[in-house]
Amino acid sequence: MNFDRLFQKAKDQGVTKAHLCRIAGKSAAYVHDLKNKGQEPPEDVVRLWADALHVSPSYLTGESDDPAPAEIQLTPWEQELLELCRSMNYQGREAVLATARTFSGMPQYRGEGDLDSKIKAPAKARA
Repeated sequence: MNFDRLFQKAKDQGVTKAHLCRIAGKSAAYVHDLKNKGQEPPEDVVRLWADALHVSPSYLTGESDDPAPAEIQLTPWEQELLELCRSMNYQGREAVLATARTFSGMPQYRGEGDLDSKIKAPAKARA
């Protein structure tokens, strides 16, 4: 972890070290303790901080000098869903969002991993 970059980006955006700790769900001294003990934060914490500061995780870890977050790569399923939502009016989008929220709260519909490897791609993506 490049703590200098983390602290500078946080300062530039008016984010306190205490807020970084809250984002990670840790005590207010978490970042300070990591730096002083020469420890690395877990990958999920680095991602949380990168998202909050609008930079890439690799920038915060010092693996890259480019602070820009990587472009999100959509699966064919996600691309089709996005295209369908964009073709709807506001009410249609709200209905889809409400349905997705309902399904995401039900254990039988939540999944781990890559759905595209488990089921056929949408008809549009198979072509």
